[in-house]
Amino acid sequence: MCPASLPAWWSAQVLEDLLCENDSVLDVWHVLSLAYYSGGMLEEAAEVCKTGMQLLQQQQVGPEEAIKLAFEDLHSAISEA
Repeated sequence: MCPASLPAWWSAQVLEDLLCENDSVLDVWHVLSLAYYSGGMLEEAAEVCKTGMQLLQQQQVGPEEAIKLAFEDLHSAISEA
């Protein structure tokens, strides 16, 4: 089965399992938030995005780094939904 055809909840479960192993990986937080957003789970998406953005600050990610910009774009999309 193609990963793109898997339900958002299944994708989210896999990503949550990855975070249980290492919760400092920003890309996983971003993709988890995106999976929730794509699945229409906006509250979960917002919560995960907020956590990821807090980690950006803790890890002192620069304002022009791609992951920071990706989080900002996703945060805006969630807020507008």
